[in-house]
Formats: sequence, C-alpha cells, structure tokens
Amino acid sequence: MPSYQGTVDRFEEKLAVIKLNDGTEVLWPVKNLADEITAGSKVQITISDNLNGQKEKEAMAKTLLNEILNVTKQQQNL
Repeated sequence: MPSYQGTVDRFEEKLAVIKLNDGTEVLWPVKNLADEITAGSKVQITISDNLNGQKEKEAMAKTLLNEILNVTKQQQNL
C-alpha cells in the first residue's frame, strides 16, 4: 500500500491543503481529519484497495446472520 507523508499547510474552507514531502499538494476534506489536526501538523496518508476486504466482511456477516436465523428457526420448531 502506498503511503505518503506530509504537513498540513493551511485550510481553505472545508479543505485542508496537505503538502507532501515531494512537494505535491493534496486537498483533503477537513471532516475526514482528526479534531486535533492543525496547520503544521504532520500527517501520513495511506491509500489502499479495500474492496476485497469489504467483500470478505460482507460474506462473513451474511454467513453469521444465516447461522443465527437458522438456529432461531430450529429452536422454534422444538
């Protein structure tokens, strides 16, 4: 997973301007920052493809729900 380090340079309305160590500027929604982040704060941005992880979690949740529902139905039949 790519990871980038930088510093919050300034805030422009609802966006934080983060200057990465390579000089690139990234606009980041303030609502997605921790409350304690201020101008000058060091940050790290990690980019990941969580699609596979999300699909696995959904499949696990579905399996668990089905097991719970099946147990409940079996108990009702007793």
